[in-house]
Amino acid sequence: MNESLIIKQFVERCTGHFSGNEEIMIDPQSGTTMAATATLSNTAVLGGMGIDSAYEQKMNGEVSILCQTLLRFDPSGEVTMIWTPGEGEPAIYTGSLEGSLIEVTRRTDDGSVQRIRTDYADGSSVSNEMLIVPPNSTESMKVFSGQYQRQAATQGQEIWRDLTVPDADNLKDFYARVLGLTPQAFDMGDYSDFNMLDENGDVSCGICHARGENAKLPPVWMPYFAVDSADKAREIAESCGGTVVDGPKTFDRYRYFALQDPSGASFVVCEQQ
Repeated sequence: MNESLIIKQFVERCTGHFSGNEEIMIDPQSGTTMAATATLSNTAVLGGMGIDSAYEQKMNGEVSILCQTLLRFDPSGEVTMIWTPGEGEPAIYTGSLEGSLIEVTRRTDDGSVQRIRTDYADGSSVSNEMLIVPPNSTESMKVFSGQYQRQAATQGQEIWRDLTVPDADNLKDFYARVLGLTPQAFDMGDYSDFNMLDENGDVSCGICHARGENAKLPPVWMPYFAVDSADKAREIAESCGGTVVDGPKTFDRYRYFALQDPSGASFVVCEQQ
């Protein structure tokens, strides 16, 4: 497996919404801290080689920080992080990705070194901490830590859309010309499916070969909907005149069924595991 594909799979695990609790060091001498809550909304960008993250922190129910973070991954594992506050100038950090851990640093104007460590573990949770090494010192102190959990997509929310056909290689070019999208190959082993990128480099949809896991899917645009229980959605569909096209199957953090409604329209129900 090539390095770019490994990073794209990591980025895919990181996308979505997370929320949790934070602890901010106010006075290192006394150990006084303040509590906050925060949300992260992560989107895959740069053809799957980057993460755009919108961050909101609240203290006592009031918004205290709004910022945007862009992480760019090099195939070698090097990382550039651009942190942009709601007000003020961006700050640039550099570092590396090792497994699920992103570690970046920057030196501030006063000579201090800021180090940020973010661990996405299995994609269901995130831990984050910032350490500072003061000027002329080798001792670091933790000034911030956070723990966040993935928020599942809401029942009935469309989370993906793709098209499965016998010849995705040629059809990707049709949609590239008609819609102005850019095909991006996604390695499936002995062949490639395609993410279709918009003009900002974000993934708009997918075009897949009718092979492997997708061999039984019909050649139609398939919307993927989030459900609390894939089995319950399947049972209800069958009781209402629908049919199962394929499944159950699993991919990444989802368990899913491909279904048809009584009119013959196809769709997929996905349960986050």
